[in-house]
Amino acid sequence: MGGAAGHMAHPFDCREVRNGQDLINFYVKAVNAIPLYEEESKGSSVSIKLDGVNTSFRLQKADNPAGFMFVIDRGGKTPGQWTKYDFEGVTPDNVVQRFKGNEDHGMVQVVNHMSKILNHDLMKLRPYVEALGLFERMGPEGVFFDAEYYANADPEEGPNAERGYKPVKNNVIYNHNYIAIHRLSEFYTETSETKTGKIKKRRLSRGFYWETVAEINELLKQKDQLLSQRQDTAEIDQLIAQKNNELKVKKQEHQEVLDQLAKAIQEHTDELDMGFKVYTKIGLRFKQGLTREAVLSRIEEALNMKVPYNYLKISDKESVGPTAINEVTGEVESRTLKQLLLSIDQNPAHVAYYPDTPGFTKDGESVKGRIQTKPGYIKDPKQSAFALQIYEDVMVTGPETGIGPFDIGNSPEDAKAINSATILWHAVRYIGDTIKKSIVADVDMGVEGGDEKHEGLVIQSTEICDGIAFKFTGEFIVDNRAGGFGVTPKGEDIPSNSAEAMFETKIRYGKLIKEFQEQEEQSGRKSEYVILIPGGFKPPTGGHYSMIKYYDDQPDVRKVIVVTGPKGRNGVTLDQSKEIFSLYGGFSDKVEFAPTTHFSPTTACYETVKKPEFVRQYPNAYFSIGASDKGKDKKRIKDFVNYFEERPHLIEAEVWAYPEAKAHEVGGKPASASRMMKAFVEQDWETFKSLLPNPALYDDVVKILSNQTGGEVNENFTDTNYLFSLVEEALSGPVPTPVPGAPEQKPATGTVSPEQESQLRAKIANMAKNSMIQFVSHILNNIPEVGGKKEKEEVGNAIVATLVDALTNQLMDATKNNQSVELAEMSSMAGGAVEGTAGGPWPNLRSEEDED
Repeated sequence: MGGAAGHMAHPFDCREVRNGQDLINFYVKAVNAIPLYEEESKGSSVSIKLDGVNTSFRLQKADNPAGFMFVIDRGGKTPGQWTKYDFEGVTPDNVVQRFKGNEDHGMVQVVNHMSKILNHDLMKLRPYVEALGLFERMGPEGVFFDAEYYANADPEEGPNAERGYKPVKNNVIYNHNYIAIHRLSEFYTETSETKTGKIKKRRLSRGFYWETVAEINELLKQKDQLLSQRQDTAEIDQLIAQKNNELKVKKQEHQEVLDQLAKAIQEHTDELDMGFKVYTKIGLRFKQGLTREAVLSRIEEALNMKVPYNYLKISDKESVGPTAINEVTGEVESRTLKQLLLSIDQNPAHVAYYPDTPGFTKDGESVKGRIQTKPGYIKDPKQSAFALQIYEDVMVTGPETGIGPFDIGNSPEDAKAINSATILWHAVRYIGDTIKKSIVADVDMGVEGGDEKHEGLVIQSTEICDGIAFKFTGEFIVDNRAGGFGVTPKGEDIPSNSAEAMFETKIRYGKLIKEFQEQEEQSGRKSEYVILIPGGFKPPTGGHYSMIKYYDDQPDVRKVIVVTGPKGRNGVTLDQSKEIFSLYGGFSDKVEFAPTTHFSPTTACYETVKKPEFVRQYPNAYFSIGASDKGKDKKRIKDFVNYFEERPHLIEAEVWAYPEAKAHEVGGKPASASRMMKAFVEQDWETFKSLLPNPALYDDVVKILSNQTGGEVNENFTDTNYLFSLVEEALSGPVPTPVPGAPEQKPATGTVSPEQESQLRAKIANMAKNSMIQFVSHILNNIPEVGGKKEKEEVGNAIVATLVDALTNQLMDATKNNQSVELAEMSSMAGGAVEGTAGGPWPNLRSEEDED
């Protein structure tokens, strides 16, 4: 029920919670702030949050010995037909008029009871009013007490029934009536000018310590700026702590006075036999025998629960959502709460999504956390990403309806903010509930279901949340949604980790969502992409050129990074590849060629986007692998997205699927480096020209390729051109030193002397071995079925030995007999050697990760 007092912060509102990991750390600090059962709770920073009806009251000047009286004030902003009574002060004389003539309104009883109790003996209360400095701060622009009222319904023979009390309550059921005085606040008048030049005044409320808080907030703004610039905040943190300590001292002094005031009011209710308990702050502790380590263990259990929900509804029968593959069973399942939290790199509560946009600013500053929803979703599309209606639609009913953040947000940026906010809400709900189940209140309020059913707990410590009070409410987040003044039914909810929710959720694994791009186009707000294109590009073909040019030409692509390995392939070196690309030309400045030392250029792309220093060069950009639509190439894009969706903790970047390029076809087949080199070796110049971006480049490209050295190439050692280069290089080496006294050996044409054969065999074997060890090691390291390091070494050595022996024998036979070995036979020989060694079919030795 509404009143003059404002809302209290949730954990995600605290400035120190900048991402999902911060929220996990936040709860660890919160656990350390709660006293153990054997520790003294008095004076601690935590207390129970009660669920009564807000009943703010203040002082009004009066013609009586005390010089004042207490009146109720509902916080009306301007004097209207009913709110004018707030400015006058709501009393038993005008309460019915204040509530539109409704004599049965619950607030009529509240005002009657509160006025009678508070004004019973004003001279007794005057010393406390003076001690708080309020005697000169009364009236509609004065200080008010933020308080709560609760009256339960009794059976007919109960005392409340005898007194004629009606139930006035919210959701939580207590076993006695109470009045709770929480804190002091004050009213003030804000003056503004309308567009027509009319002066507008309205009454607002602010905290009693607003001046000190304003100083702290100014320091916090400076801290935010330092954080955004990734600068050290130690000095300003010290100033904030100093101001918070000053504030803490003031509050403690006033709290002692409030406690004495509450005791005096308790005497009033006892003397009047009103049947109310009067409280200020009710302390709490962890349950007897419960250690902080045990509570943290319970929180870890909550973090490991599966959370099924959807990103986007595709049809009435299908939605897509965040999922993971169980490493043991291989089955698709929902991600854990912890995985989802670790995927949040930015807390929407601290982000201004629409700076300087009308409707998204307040008092000249952008409202943080406010986003736009799709037309028709809700009456006002300007919503907080943390709106409870959005949370319910995504996390509570979403698993059944299929609705997700991308069905609600007006753009991908809005949807991402909603996604992060709903995950943070879910964590606050379930981890908060875990903490609530671990505490016991200092006062037995007889709550149905135990102390865990309290509305929540409040923590205000200079060590957490910059000294700002915040609350844990747990399941009360959804339970309270159906509640309200005088209403007791609770909201319906299927826990998101229940069997019903797990089995009814409509999630399909691995589907790429092109609809996201369509939503961007519809919203008119284009996101920018960084495209990483891995491959060998040795040599670059017209297919490579058209693929890179496709991404280069897209207006929403900010950067294109072409990633290639340093080693040669097909007898073509990296320098030759770069020289040919330079010859082709035609790329804009946003295309960058980036050699890598990784065995696989595709692996290099994965590792690159894991690096925060790389990602931060492109703020607010999405990252994608680039590929053509030939064969299985486009699958790389899907694999890239799925990999990081399953491992969100590895990456700061936002990974999306950018559409693949159309493959450049020649003769009905996609252009490839292997086709181009085959045409070069066979001097099939017509085919060779057709595989270039422009046939006019033919002479220059041939000149570059004709200068190749035939050096070592490890990226694709099973390529037949490379196998021949081993023989060519061995034969072109220095002539063996003659043995002293031995007759000169003059091998016949087409034959090799025994000495040459021995040295040549050793040279070929050594070169082949060095090339194969790296590749076989890479394969074994990616096969978990092969055991530990020692076993991998034994298996690897056996494979390499067999490969080298088979290769050397075949190459030596071909050399000695001056035979022409067909390319296909050589490839078959190499593959067969591996298969025979492994005792079964092995994957293709050529890495499918790398662009041909």
